[in-house]
Amino acid sequence: MTGDRRPVHTMYGGAHLFSAEISARAGAAALDTLRLYAPDAVSFARLTGISGPRKHLELLYGRVVEKLRREPVEDYRIDFEDGFGVRSDEEEDAEAERTGAEAARACALGTLPSRIGIRPRPFSGNTADRAARTVELFFRSFTRNTGKIAPGRWVVTLPKISGPAEVETAASLLTLLEHRNGLPAGSLRIELMVETPAAFFRHDGVPALPSLIAAAGGRCSGIHIGPYDLTASLGISAPFQDLGHPVCDLSRSMMLFAAAGTEIVPADGPTAVLPIGPHRIRPGSAASKKQLSENRKAVAAAWKLSVRNIRHALSMGLYQGWDLHPAQLPVRYGVLFDYFLNGREAAGERLGNFLMHAGRAVRSGDLFDDAATVRGLIGFFERGYSCGAFTADDLARAGITSRESDILSGMDRNPPVDARR
Repeated sequence: MTGDRRPVHTMYGGAHLFSAEISARAGAAALDTLRLYAPDAVSFARLTGISGPRKHLELLYGRVVEKLRREPVEDYRIDFEDGFGVRSDEEEDAEAERTGAEAARACALGTLPSRIGIRPRPFSGNTADRAARTVELFFRSFTRNTGKIAPGRWVVTLPKISGPAEVETAASLLTLLEHRNGLPAGSLRIELMVETPAAFFRHDGVPALPSLIAAAGGRCSGIHIGPYDLTASLGISAPFQDLGHPVCDLSRSMMLFAAAGTEIVPADGPTAVLPIGPHRIRPGSAASKKQLSENRKAVAAAWKLSVRNIRHALSMGLYQGWDLHPAQLPVRYGVLFDYFLNGREAAGERLGNFLMHAGRAVRSGDLFDDAATVRGLIGFFERGYSCGAFTADDLARAGITSRESDILSGMDRNPPVDARR
């Protein structure tokens, strides 16, 4: 398979909640939610609104459960911003060092998600020094306990960016930390959280994202939209602050244009309505039928909203989004797996037709496939395989081997755009 693996979600959690077992705990909580409210494929389909033949639903459900058991969290952010709240400097110092040590323990246990990072406070105004100190303490603690770091695995997510100077400051700090801790240059990556008007347009009306990306000095790996801060900053009132708002669609489109031709991955924001019922029901505890019914209704409403939001992001070309609670993980994977499984037969047929004609442009029904569209088909199967929607047998049936993937992905490829120009 070609390229680096790209996660399909990022899970955020307050720094005070982080431990080496965070991924396993999230998976267990997600499975508990399934057992309680959607213990089989039919009930899962009913609560989420995902439809299809019984065979499809059972395959989908089985792969979601397997994913939650094997790798519930692909990407995680240890949050020192909104999810952490207002704390004293002493508290934040202690948590930065503790979470760094916990991340090191996760490395030793093999429980660290494939992607991970921290979100400090903004590198602006009166929180700039605090943000820098948190990042420094965290990575000093981590490397002191491990002596190394996996390049490309770690990211620092910069919130509420208002200009290039903040990004430049963070990038300079990461360069210094790499030198001090004996890390390979470029090991620590940067994600831009675009949640203010200034992150999209300068005062003279020129798009701002290219200058923010350039300010990262080649470290930028992702752009994440912060939909609720963004809509609030534009004066949109709370009842209309939604992932489906036209302002969010404009922002997604600008992110896609800014990232085009680079390795930078745009990511969607979270569904703020969490699948939590009004009654707290612990696994194995007794609950009345009324309590279960009321909780199930609340969970179903939140899941169906997530289905709508994730599908909308997919339609715009965004495969990655935020999750804020373990109970959101089943629907995250459910929607994505439904998308991949529903499309595999047609995509496999088109890809097979192209391969059969020795890589020449061909017509499949009323669709015309050339090298460009076939790269998209290859990407479809690679994404589906990396997140767990497809198995190796699915790839083999589609005619994809490492050789075909490498050759087809490189056909007629344009050179990548240098984001720093």
